[in-house]
Amino acid sequence: MDQYLTEEQQVELLKRLWKEYGLAVLTGVVLAVMIVFGWRFYQTYRTEQRQQASMIYEHMMVSLINHQYDEANNQAKILRSHFHRTPYGTIAALTTAKIAVDRGDLMMAVRMLRWASTHGQGDALRQTARIRLARIYLDQKKPNQALNILETVDDEAFMPLIDETKGDVYLQLGSTLQARMAYDRALTALPDTALNRPLLEMKLADLPAEDNQKN
Repeated sequence: MDQYLTEEQQVELLKRLWKEYGLAVLTGVVLAVMIVFGWRFYQTYRTEQRQQASMIYEHMMVSLINHQYDEANNQAKILRSHFHRTPYGTIAALTTAKIAVDRGDLMMAVRMLRWASTHGQGDALRQTARIRLARIYLDQKKPNQALNILETVDDEAFMPLIDETKGDVYLQLGSTLQARMAYDRALTALPDTALNRPLLEMKLADLPAEDNQKN
């Protein structure tokens, strides 16, 4: 404020500024307060959600260890329904799919993995769901569906495993050349210390010398 104004002039200027801009200033302050408290409430809510989801997840894992699969499925259902915005919901879907595979219920496994690949929280978890779903399609002799699900890449770190799975799919389709190319890409991307490298090298070595793909 101008230092040459008299005290009375400064007071009058403040009154005029408040009269003209007071409501806008007050509105801005209220909005700022609402944003701050709203953000804190949201953070608190998310923390509580994660804590509840963590407890249910622990219950689910204990049920699995004790072979109480029905109870584990119930806990997984709660996580998927009420905590689907947390990674625990996605992990629950993957767990349910694993139980379903062990029980021979591939329809349930496919449903859970499709849900996880679409609605899952976290790129790595969605990619894991896609690869597992592709392998189930392979077991069901549905190579084209397996290839289709592998086209979406959520996490580039999984490319070696994606290419290896594609190699298995191409082999089932009878395309040795494409299988070889996929296995080669996977091997190139894998570090020398990777645990699955020997198996992948074996797959590549076992391929026929010529492409059996029908033109």
